[in-house]
Amino acid sequence: MRWLREIRSGGSSGDAMARMESRDNSIGFLRFLFAFNVLWIHGIELGGFAHLGGFYTWAKKYTFLLPVEGFFFLSGFLIAQSFMRSKAWGDFIAARVLRIMPGYYACLAFVAFVIGPIAAWLQRGSFGGYFSAADSPIDYLVKNSLLWPRQRGIADLFVDNPLPIAVNGSLWTLPWEAVGYIAVFLAGVLGVLARRRVVVLAVTLALMGLWVAWAYRWIEPRTDNRILALVNDPLVVRMLMFFAIGMTAFLYREHVRFSKGLFVVALVGAMVGLHLPGGHVLLPVAYAYTVLWLSFNGPFRSFDRKADLSYGIYVYAFPVQQTLALAGVPRFGLLPYVLSTALIVLPLAWLSWTLIEKPALRLKKVFKGRKAEAPQESLVLRDAQS
Repeated sequence: MRWLREIRSGGSSGDAMARMESRDNSIGFLRFLFAFNVLWIHGIELGGFAHLGGFYTWAKKYTFLLPVEGFFFLSGFLIAQSFMRSKAWGDFIAARVLRIMPGYYACLAFVAFVIGPIAAWLQRGSFGGYFSAADSPIDYLVKNSLLWPRQRGIADLFVDNPLPIAVNGSLWTLPWEAVGYIAVFLAGVLGVLARRRVVVLAVTLALMGLWVAWAYRWIEPRTDNRILALVNDPLVVRMLMFFAIGMTAFLYREHVRFSKGLFVVALVGAMVGLHLPGGHVLLPVAYAYTVLWLSFNGPFRSFDRKADLSYGIYVYAFPVQQTLALAGVPRFGLLPYVLSTALIVLPLAWLSWTLIEKPALRLKKVFKGRKAEAPQESLVLRDAQS
């Protein structure tokens, strides 16, 4: 197999640069795998299997490494690339808004007007009071319309589920993804991406240092202020750290070298960092290199050429899992529960891509903006990935 031959052969930094500028990559496959891994992990929690310990604890802990962190790392890499190849600031802004918001609004509406009524019928045997509740589906749409989730539940649904109330807990990462987009835009407009990339490196190292300090409890996060409690959340800093590492990897891509030796060392370092005490220092860079290597040396190249389902899987899986849990599907076991979720979510993700996401991306050409500060580069990663 071609990808196995590439593992054996390794490569120079120039070879790595050429691969990172090729559309023949495994990024789509990795994102699909990350999305399904989130579904799997949530299945253990939402299906009520986590408290059983044993296999379920092992399956959650030793599953494919850190899917959300992988998403953020790839986003940092691709969004920095997106700005650098945009001909105008407006093009970049339009691409980002059109990539995330139409699918997001469609998911909110589907949850409010399809998932919600089904769950209300399963829970109460009627739709009575669903639309007139204090936390109504209309309130759910309005309060979450600006991407920042301000209403977790609808009409007291899922109150007796293993994870009660929340109808779509996966959405919490999206505003922080948007924060990363804004950071890239500001850095690009100020010329940091093109001429002062060391600033991005410095911010990345600062985030890594802060996260390590919290991991080892050298300092404690501030929780006495609502805003500080958000920005000092170690989990949030961890996501933004991986986004920043992705940006740094793109900006310093000429220094990257792909080799099987480095990949093996990074993979072992990531496992140590994830599962053994004292491994927090190893985890960020080791895991980032593992994902980067797999992105441009892994199997299933151009996996999402016809349809990018990862976003749809990510945003629809949680509410579907909550509804199936309400219906009692987990009593048949974790695997039937996860497979049932997949059988529902995959068509939803395909519909989301076909009817919402892909048509929205075609609208990018109608937007014009000011000339971007960053120089243009002949990168050819697909728009669906950028």
